[in-house]
Amino acid sequence: MTDHRAFGERVKFYRERRGLHQWQLAELLNRSEDWVYRVEAGRIPVNNVKMLMDLADALLPAER
Repeated sequence: MTDHRAFGERVKFYRERRGLHQWQLAELLNRSEDWVYRVEAGRIPVNNVKMLMDLADALLPAER
């Protein structure tokens, strides 16, 4: 099945699934809560491979 959600919507989905608040995800990524908000809202892109990997590590279960 294909997920047609925008990138920011996916970040929000996985953040909420992990039970994290925006400020908690921001701390894990060494970013501001506003940065997380803007990513989830689709206002800024995440096109840095390291940041994408950091997001995946923070949002996906450890038993991958």
